[in-house]
Amino acid sequence: MIKESEKALIGSAFHILCHELFINSQAHGFHDREDTRYFKCGDDGNFVQVDLTPEFKAARIALAQSELSEALEGIRKPHQDEHCPEFTSEEIEYADTVIRILEYSEHRKLRLFEAIMAKHNYNINRPMMHGGKRF
Repeated sequence: MIKESEKALIGSAFHILCHELFINSQAHGFHDREDTRYFKCGDDGNFVQVDLTPEFKAARIALAQSELSEALEGIRKPHQDEHCPEFTSEEIEYADTVIRILEYSEHRKLRLFEAIMAKHNYNINRPMMHGGKRF
C-alpha cells in the first residue's frame, strides 16, 4: 500500500502531468475548435464553461480506444515507432492512450488520481483472480 506521504507526492506529480499534457494538446489545436462551443457569456459578462455534450465525451473515448487498437496492431505486427524509434509501436500507442485519458481528465476536471488510488486500495483486498474469468 502506498504511504500517505508518497501519495501526496505522486498525486502532485500526476496533476502536473495531466495539466502539462492538456496545455500541450490545447496549444496544438486539439481543443480549440471543440472547446469554443462550450463557453457562454455569464450574467456578469465573463465567459463560463458549460458542460460538454455526450457526443464530445463519446468522441474522446473513441480516440482513446483507437490508440488501444493501434497498440494491438503493434503487437500483431511488431515494429519500432516511426516518430520515436527508441520505442516499439506498442509502447508508443499505450503512451498515446494514457495521454488521451489524462488530458481528457484534466479538461473535465475529473478526480482521476483520487479514483485510481481508491480503486487500488479496493483491489488490494480482493481475492486472487476475482470473478473466476479465464481471460
